[in-house]
Amino acid sequence: AQGAFNRADLPGNMLPISREFEFGSEQRFYDLRVPPGKDPARPAPLLLVLHGPSDSASRVEALTGWTDVGNAAGFVVVYPEGVEGFWNDGRSAVGNRAARNNIDDVAYLNEVIARVEKEVRIDPARVYITGLSNGGMMALRYACEESRRVAAVAVSGRSEEHTSELQSPYVIS
Repeated sequence: AQGAFNRADLPGNMLPISREFEFGSEQRFYDLRVPPGKDPARPAPLLLVLHGPSDSASRVEALTGWTDVGNAAGFVVVYPEGVEGFWNDGRSAVGNRAARNNIDDVAYLNEVIARVEKEVRIDPARVYITGLSNGGMMALRYACEESRRVAAVAVSGRSEEHTSELQSPYVIS
């Protein structure tokens, strides 16, 4: 359809998609990177890397270099992709479609982790999340709402004025 969103139009779509599935009413994507030679019997740490606004999983992979770090250090890296390049990071003042339609990106990230766990043995005590800008706010939201699942969160370029909207009943690192 004319005017329809096309994932290939996002900047930086330079790597093939590793995984695609329907979640809710949306086609969702994530790229999975497993270190070469990973012992399948041994659980590995998992790092979720979330892209910034109007961006893509493949671009944040190329931009951050986390795949190379994961390969060297022995941890699995997953690059989930937001809806039309955005995350519903929980801020009320954000106008992207993911936020407007209240897309449940927390549940989506839980599903991504569950799917990764079916393919690769992951240490559930060593699940980490990081993100840039809108992805950083989504990482904070995820860490707040799923704090028992997240060992640590690291954020780059978040919006200070909106972090008060996020709440966690547990201590997060």
